[in-house]
Amino acid sequence: MCVDHLPYHPLSPFIYAFVLIAALLGVWWVLRSRTVHRSDVEARGGAANVDSACTGTNLGDFLRATDLEQLPADLIASYS
Repeated sequence: MCVDHLPYHPLSPFIYAFVLIAALLGVWWVLRSRTVHRSDVEARGGAANVDSACTGTNLGDFLRATDLEQLPADLIASYS
């Protein structure tokens, strides 16, 4: 079977090596994404977190995909 017609990116070997190393080391978190729905944040929706004593929030890390805008500061502050 000839594979000469497949598209090739110059970084392909590095990408494949990265994925292989990530798989071997068990660090799939590198390849995952996290999402937050603004209406859930505003309504304080979601499951109750009863088994941890976290302080602060990481809501400031989330950016809207269309314009890379953060959630409003007052909304983030309400979780701190």
